[in-house]
Amino acid sequence: MALRARYWKEAAERLAVAEGISERARQGAHESYVELVKEAIKHAKPLPESVIAQYPEFTVAATARTRYEKGWKTSFANKSIAVDNTMQTDRGYKVKCQDGKPITPEQIVEIDQAVAEVESVVDSLQNLFLQTDITIAHTSGKRPFLSGAGGRYHYDEKTVTMGTRACNAMVHELGNWLDIESERFVDIEHLMRIG
Repeated sequence: MALRARYWKEAAERLAVAEGISERARQGAHESYVELVKEAIKHAKPLPESVIAQYPEFTVAATARTRYEKGWKTSFANKSIAVDNTMQTDRGYKVKCQDGKPITPEQIVEIDQAVAEVESVVDSLQNLFLQTDITIAHTSGKRPFLSGAGGRYHYDEKTVTMGTRACNAMVHELGNWLDIESERFVDIEHLMRIG
C-alpha cells in the first residue's frame, strides 16, 4: 500500500508540473491520492509517518483508527483485566462486560442461564469451552461493537457476545463458535461426551 500511495503522490506531482494540464485534472489526481491514503489508514495498512503528516485529514483518520482498535480490543479481548474467570472452573468459560467495565453478578447469571438453556439441548459444553479458552462478553443490552447483530462470535479472540437473557442469540453465536472451532478437533462428538 505504501508503494501505491507513493505512486499516487508522484503522479500528482507530475501532473502539477506538466505543461498544459488542466486544474481539474490536477485536482482529480490529488483527490484520488487523498482517498487512497485515507483508505489505507482505515484498513490499518502500514504508511510512513511522513505521509500521515501531509494533511490534517490523514492525522484525523489515523487517530480514528487508533480509537477503533482500542474499542475493538475492549469489546472482544479474551485476555484483559476486564475478563472475569470465576466461571471457568465450574462452567468452562470466562465472562466480561463488552464495554470494559466490571461485569455484574446479574450479568454473570444471565450468561449462565443462557448457556444452560443451550446445554439442555446439546449436553455440557464445559470441556469444549475449556479447549477453546472462550470468553462470553455481555453487551448490557447493546449491539456488539459496531455491529447490527444481536450477538457475535469473534474467532480471533475466542469471544462470544450476548446482550440479553434471550437464548436465541446465544444459541446462534455458540453455533458459530462450534462450527468454526470444530475444525480444530478431529472428533467433536467424543469431546462433547467426555465434557
